[in-house]
Amino acid sequence: MLYGTLDSKAPDIECQDCGRDDDKPRSALDAAALKEHLAVSGFAANSCFYNVDGGERVVLFDTLRGGVQPDVRGKGTHFLVPVVQRPIIIDVRTKPREIPSVE
Repeated sequence: MLYGTLDSKAPDIECQDCGRDDDKPRSALDAAALKEHLAVSGFAANSCFYNVDGGERVVLFDTLRGGVQPDVRGKGTHFLVPVVQRPIIIDVRTKPREIPSVE
Protein backbone atom coordinates (compact mmCIF):
# COMPACT_ATOMS: atom_id res chain seq x y z
CA MET A 1 0.00 0.00 0.00
CA LEU A 2 1.33 3.42 -0.94
CA TYR A 3 1.00 6.21 1.58
CA GLY A 4 1.67 9.02 -0.86
CA THR A 5 -1.82 9.14 -2.34
CA LEU A 6 -4.37 11.71 -1.26
CA ASP A 7 -7.06 9.27 -0.17
CA SER A 8 -4.82 7.09 2.00
CA LYS A 9 -3.77 7.88 5.55
CA ALA A 10 -0.32 7.20 7.01
CA PRO A 11 -0.26 4.91 10.04
CA ASP A 12 0.04 6.51 13.45
CA ILE A 13 3.58 6.13 14.77
CA GLU A 14 4.40 7.11 18.31
CA CYS A 15 7.23 9.61 18.64
CA GLN A 16 10.12 8.27 20.64
CA ASP A 17 12.08 10.44 23.04
CA CYS A 18 14.81 12.11 21.00
CA GLY A 19 16.71 13.36 24.05
CA ARG A 20 15.56 16.94 23.71
CA ASP A 21 14.65 18.92 26.81
CA ASP A 22 11.07 20.02 26.19
CA ASP A 23 11.21 22.68 28.89
CA LYS A 24 13.28 24.95 26.66
CA PRO A 25 12.28 25.85 23.15
CA ARG A 26 14.55 24.69 20.34
CA SER A 27 15.70 28.21 19.51
CA ALA A 28 16.95 28.73 23.08
CA LEU A 29 19.02 25.55 22.83
CA ASP A 30 20.46 26.68 19.50
CA ALA A 31 21.30 30.11 20.95
CA ALA A 32 23.06 28.54 23.94
CA ALA A 33 25.07 26.23 21.69
CA LEU A 34 26.02 29.16 19.46
CA LYS A 35 27.18 31.24 22.45
CA GLU A 36 29.24 28.33 23.74
CA HIS A 37 30.80 27.76 20.32
CA LEU A 38 31.66 31.45 19.95
CA ALA A 39 33.22 31.59 23.41
CA VAL A 40 35.43 28.55 22.80
CA SER A 41 36.52 29.65 19.34
CA GLY A 42 37.15 33.22 20.55
CA PHE A 43 39.34 31.94 23.38
CA ALA A 44 41.27 29.71 20.98
CA ALA A 45 41.78 32.51 18.46
CA ASN A 46 42.90 34.91 21.18
CA SER A 47 45.55 32.51 22.46
CA CYS A 48 46.98 31.87 18.95
CA PHE A 49 48.09 35.46 18.27
CA TYR A 50 50.53 37.81 19.96
CA ASN A 51 51.62 41.39 19.30
CA VAL A 52 55.14 42.76 19.18
CA ASP A 53 55.45 46.50 19.75
CA GLY A 54 58.01 48.82 18.19
CA GLY A 55 61.39 48.59 19.92
CA GLU A 56 60.83 44.95 20.83
CA ARG A 57 61.85 41.67 19.23
CA VAL A 58 60.58 38.15 19.89
CA VAL A 59 62.22 34.77 19.82
CA LEU A 60 60.00 31.70 20.06
CA PHE A 61 60.58 28.92 22.53
CA ASP A 62 59.33 25.74 20.85
CA THR A 63 59.10 22.57 22.92
CA LEU A 64 58.78 20.24 19.92
CA ARG A 65 61.62 21.63 17.80
CA GLY A 66 64.28 21.83 20.48
CA GLY A 67 64.09 25.07 22.43
CA VAL A 68 64.66 28.64 21.23
CA GLN A 69 64.25 29.08 17.49
CA PRO A 70 66.94 31.01 15.55
CA ASP A 71 64.55 33.39 13.76
CA VAL A 72 63.78 36.75 15.37
CA ARG A 73 60.42 38.39 14.77
CA GLY A 74 59.90 42.13 14.57
CA LYS A 75 56.93 44.34 15.30
CA GLY A 76 53.43 43.29 14.29
CA THR A 77 50.91 40.55 14.99
CA HIS A 78 52.21 37.00 14.77
CA PHE A 79 50.79 33.47 15.01
CA LEU A 80 51.87 30.74 17.43
CA VAL A 81 50.75 27.27 18.48
CA PRO A 82 49.38 27.86 22.02
CA VAL A 83 50.60 24.80 23.91
CA VAL A 84 53.78 24.17 21.96
CA GLN A 85 55.28 27.66 21.43
CA ARG A 86 55.87 30.51 23.84
CA PRO A 87 57.03 34.02 22.78
CA ILE A 88 59.96 35.56 24.65
CA ILE A 89 59.76 39.35 24.23
CA ILE A 90 63.06 41.27 24.36
CA ASP A 91 63.32 45.08 24.61
CA VAL A 92 65.91 46.35 22.09
CA ARG A 93 65.46 50.12 22.52
CA THR A 94 68.54 52.14 23.27
CA LYS A 95 68.51 53.64 26.74
CA PRO A 96 70.45 56.74 27.70
CA ARG A 97 73.20 56.20 30.25
CA GLU A 98 74.72 58.87 32.39
CA ILE A 99 78.43 58.43 32.91
CA PRO A 100 79.87 60.73 35.56
CA SER A 101 83.18 62.35 34.75
CA VAL A 102 85.74 63.70 37.19
CA GLU A 103 87.06 67.19 36.39
